[in-house]
Amino acid sequence: MGKEWKGINLQWAYSDLLVGIGRQTQCMLRTCDVLHDAFNRFVLASQRTPIEQPTAYLRRIAEPPVTTDRYQPIADLRKGR
Repeated sequence: MGKEWKGINLQWAYSDLLVGIGRQTQCMLRTCDVLHDAFNRFVLASQRTPIEQPTAYLRRIAEPPVTTDRYQPIADLRKGR
């Protein structure tokens, strides 16, 4: 079992979750940005109220930014899409 932080298995976050985000963004830099943004939002939310299922919560908050036009593959940005 990997090291945990605030109830989240970091090995899972930096392997399975990161890979899943990467499949959607097609850009490693954006993938890392999405994951680290999700960690920040997790910390802020957990300061307001306890999070009962940290892994599920992190997985959920890491999804929405990936589905927006804000995150496009770099090749698409270079083509002006």
